[in-house]
Amino acid sequence: MTKKLGILAVLAILILAGVNAYAAPAKIKVIVRGEPLTMDSEPVVQSGRTLVPMRDIFESLDAYVEWDGKTKSITATRNGKIIKLKLGDKTALIDGAPVIMDVEPKIIKGKTLVPLRFIGESFGADVNWDNASRTIKITTENFVEKLYNSSGNITNGGFVCSNDGYDYVSFYNLGTFKIKNGSQEKIKINNNYISFINIVGDWIYFANSDQYPVKDEQSRLYKMKTNGNSFTKVTSDKVSYVNIVDDWIYYVNESDYDKPYKIRLDGNGRQKISDESVSDIVVSNGWIYYESDGNLGKMRTNGKDESVLCEEITGNINLNKTKDELFFSINNDEGKEIYEISTDGESKKKVADITVDSLNYQDGWLYFNDFDGNLLRMKEDGSEKKKVGNGVKGNLNISGDWIYFTVYSKLIDSIDSADSENENSDGTNDSQDSTDSSKLTKYNTKEYRIKTDGSIKQKMDKDGLFQDMLTYIPGSTSPTPMPITVTAIPRPENTMTPKDIAKNTDAILLIKTFDEDDQPIASGTGFNIEPSGIVVTNYHVIKDASIIKCSVNASTTYDVDYVLNYNVVKDIAILKLKNTSNLPVVRLGDSDKVELAEDVVAIGNPLELQNSVSTGIVSGLRDMFGVRYIQTSAAISPGNSGGPLFNEYGEVIGITAMTISDSQNLNFAVPINSVKKLFPSSSIMPIYAVSSEDSDLEEAEPNNAMDTANIFAPDHMLGGDFKDSKDVDYYKFTLASKTKVIIVGLSEASFMSTDSTEDLSISLLDQNGNEITKSVNKTETDYNTQNITTELNPGTYYILAKPVSNNKNTASKQKASEYALVFVTD
Repeated sequence: MTKKLGILAVLAILILAGVNAYAAPAKIKVIVRGEPLTMDSEPVVQSGRTLVPMRDIFESLDAYVEWDGKTKSITATRNGKIIKLKLGDKTALIDGAPVIMDVEPKIIKGKTLVPLRFIGESFGADVNWDNASRTIKITTENFVEKLYNSSGNITNGGFVCSNDGYDYVSFYNLGTFKIKNGSQEKIKINNNYISFINIVGDWIYFANSDQYPVKDEQSRLYKMKTNGNSFTKVTSDKVSYVNIVDDWIYYVNESDYDKPYKIRLDGNGRQKISDESVSDIVVSNGWIYYESDGNLGKMRTNGKDESVLCEEITGNINLNKTKDELFFSINNDEGKEIYEISTDGESKKKVADITVDSLNYQDGWLYFNDFDGNLLRMKEDGSEKKKVGNGVKGNLNISGDWIYFTVYSKLIDSIDSADSENENSDGTNDSQDSTDSSKLTKYNTKEYRIKTDGSIKQKMDKDGLFQDMLTYIPGSTSPTPMPITVTAIPRPENTMTPKDIAKNTDAILLIKTFDEDDQPIASGTGFNIEPSGIVVTNYHVIKDASIIKCSVNASTTYDVDYVLNYNVVKDIAILKLKNTSNLPVVRLGDSDKVELAEDVVAIGNPLELQNSVSTGIVSGLRDMFGVRYIQTSAAISPGNSGGPLFNEYGEVIGITAMTISDSQNLNFAVPINSVKKLFPSSSIMPIYAVSSEDSDLEEAEPNNAMDTANIFAPDHMLGGDFKDSKDVDYYKFTLASKTKVIIVGLSEASFMSTDSTEDLSISLLDQNGNEITKSVNKTETDYNTQNITTELNPGTYYILAKPVSNNKNTASKQKASEYALVFVTD
């Protein structure tokens, strides 16, 4: 009997256990804003409603939660809406109005739980129950998230913010201004430089500069009225990357080893979000996206549910957020790229393979500059890449259709903050402020803005006004054409002696170039071809210049007004002098009639020794990478560049351009007929825009199809590479008139050896992709090249570059190859 009872008891336990196991429902999963919500305790179902931990649900919706232990009540605030709950009470208050809930808040196992659906729907979220998976999904598509500056501006320093028809702009050495609609109408609202600007209503939230003379106030978070009044410190934390979203200020706390923090707009509710050290934070839709230890990560705005979206991000990173994607750039030894990644990290793709200094995003367009100051823009899918500006350096901040940027130059002498004015954040003085005796680093700066399409560039002058700077982008049409007509001078009947030719020195000029601060850059030679003052020289002589001066002697100097035309590949520049007339000129010859061994004379200014004369002969006529040169034994030294090479009739047949070092008197001049061909298309072009152009363009991937082809301007050079043996690259160009074109290609192997194991193939295509012609092998100055020489009618064309492996080395078929293209028009 006892044995039977024992067996029955065991069976009963097993049956009960089986029943319980079968009856126990699966755990409820809560999805908030696309991902499972980590909670301090499991959800509980009572009266058909799911209760979840109070703070987890409120904070996942960015609400501010306050607990009153005396009244056992909860107050949650989000975007002005206030919800009040009380333990054990089914009556809630929404903005003071009573609402009856299906189930009251409770304490279960030491945790305060609140009804999930009621909370979500009260704040405007959609709450949906999936019975099959026992999942509750809370989505916030109906939320109107309030952002108070763009993520692109914030990750680029945030020194520009738009609000109610005004640009609020902070300039490094000038202070902070309120500028109406990108106009000249401006009001100075702060004497100091500020950063990470966010504007909420009539308040500006900002971080003091790290150069602020009062050490205890450097990088502190302040707010002030948009008229510059009512300064209030929000927190004593040193801050950076300040994002204001809805009711919260999110920032990196530099006082706590770069941990992410948040604080209410009114200065209450300061919280550390995570122990992760972060930078480049972007806050959107309940998530913080950030860079940390070479990883791109994200976490909820309460610090939970951290995850890594992308690993091994090393080098510089710029982070920009759109609705569902993040754009970021990387520059390091391994590569240079712009990437797009989905906010869940599931989809990542390379948008472009190109060097980036600063990256910003607006309305479907990516704007970025390289370290040479070229400003480019392209669609977010990588198409329609176009250069829209020169000399655009540093961080890019966008307001409307203007891009603001600051160019930092040499250091100003460091100042001792103990000896400087003790300024408060409002620009007033307070002798009792504590100051730091350490040195503060200051820079000379220039302040600019440029239209997003590159049509207008402006520089702020010393009076705080923006002055228009004429812009010119290669391939664009200059608004002021000015064709050159040179008065023909008959050739003398007899040849001239070098002594007679040297009498032309009154038409030969010493050229000196300067930057915007009148600091010297370089010197060279030029020669005048028209009494009104039209000077021919080499392009490399004026490279990087903002100011150009031409001297005949120590007492006669002329300013260059503008550039009439130029060709970077052929190394030609034609300059117009300001306010000149009746100047002596040289006689131009015909370089097509130059013969070997004829006598020549070179005149120039080597080492600024004006009017130095050398003699020699024409020792060769050379084609080098699509450009013809006159080789001469007439000595050329640094400073001779841009000078005239005369024939024995005293006619200029070339521009002395270069010498090959470590050689036996190998000197080269650009034929004068190449200059003449630039006369009809001359126009007024600003010095700084032309002189800052770089002839070496850079391939940007993807360009593996015609619709993503890179723009390739004629008379430029381009560097590219093949990612693998199947990679192909497309380039697009447009001709306005019938033109002879020469396209020269060099592969990586041909840089190193004439015995190429891996070569390059280039094809010329029409606008429909039909092949017009294919390159042929040609040896130029001991280099094995691919060459296309043809004449084309006006229209749009494409260049297709492909790798070709030599069968003698099958291993090279898998090798990626660098290559260069030289595009010459004649």
